[in-house]
Amino acid sequence: MFALVSPSVAFIEGDGSFGSGFLIDGGYIATNYHVVWPSQAVRVVFPDGTELEEVPVVGWDPMADLAVLGPVHVSAQSLSIADGESTPVGADLFVIGYPDEIDRSFPQPTITQGILSNSREWERGGITYLQTDDAAAGGQSGGPLLNSRGEVIGLSTFRFGEAKLLMAMSSADIYPILRKLTREEFTSGLGGRRLPVEDGSYQFNIQLLNLWDGRGFVFEGATGTEVDIEIEGNGDGMFRVFGPSGHVLDVDEGYTGVERADIELTTTGTHFLQVEMASGGEPSSFSVTSSVSLKPLDDPDDGRAIFTGDTIAGNLDHPGDWDWYSIHLQEGDVVRVSTDSVSVDTLLYVDIPGSEVNDTVSDDDGGVGLVGLNSEIVYLAPHTGEYF
Repeated sequence: MFALVSPSVAFIEGDGSFGSGFLIDGGYIATNYHVVWPSQAVRVVFPDGTELEEVPVVGWDPMADLAVLGPVHVSAQSLSIADGESTPVGADLFVIGYPDEIDRSFPQPTITQGILSNSREWERGGITYLQTDDAAAGGQSGGPLLNSRGEVIGLSTFRFGEAKLLMAMSSADIYPILRKLTREEFTSGLGGRRLPVEDGSYQFNIQLLNLWDGRGFVFEGATGTEVDIEIEGNGDGMFRVFGPSGHVLDVDEGYTGVERADIELTTTGTHFLQVEMASGGEPSSFSVTSSVSLKPLDDPDDGRAIFTGDTIAGNLDHPGDWDWYSIHLQEGDVVRVSTDSVSVDTLLYVDIPGSEVNDTVSDDDGGVGLVGLNSEIVYLAPHTGEYF
């Protein structure tokens, strides 16, 4: 099985991350969104040594955590896709991928064996997850889950629970999504959510509307680069910087005036700047100045009006991002607000604009969900008006 399947399983290296993928029809490569984000093109290496430096990310679905690359022209063949949702619990399953790969120059896949432990339904997303007792490791994401005939019945996605058990999305559910992504169709209701590619600027003037509002920027940087960032405004502002591997620093030096920091980057790749208000709820204006070119990030979720009965799709577009919505309630209304995600552990807040902080209600993991990380709040409106 390994000899037949592994030539079609690729090592994928993006901006600060790596993982696995496999060939599907048309020379396309299926993998996870979180493996390739935020890259527009990634490095792909096949076991025979074929190395492709700039394989385009054709499409992705942040909600389902899927992405498609290519097309590529290689000697390896596309893998056979099968519906494995009727596979009995206890059946032998196999995973091929690149877990904890340390040789990025000449990566080689591995094979692990487990059994089907359980099936879990993500009802909102319409996807079945196949759970195995195979202890997954970083780098295995995007690799194929195989039945005993070597057919792909799932795509490895994430680790679950203290035992780090592998969860894979059923091929029967995701293959139609993958085919749409090869045609560059949007499948999640979120649009493209790509990072900006136009030229940036070294200075911006922005307005933040409330304590939850924020403005995101993206910049490229190399290890050892010195970056000088400064914000100044009439409110209590702060900013945070994130690198390809996560959080870098927070800067909040005072209630008013200038917030400034000199940063030496420790990684190479895409970085993010998030400007927020540290306190206060009134609209405030800020100037943002940087020694590197910044590109503003558009967030279509922020400030969106929602209504009781709505189900909407939203996306946390970058590290440090908050999404805020407004809803009008009558005094005495009781509403249930919940999040449902398999990609992120959400935090949920209900806040009254202009109120004190202790009026804010929050929840983490109260909504259970597929892996116990959803949030849910049942809220009694104390007066008529706008809520966040």
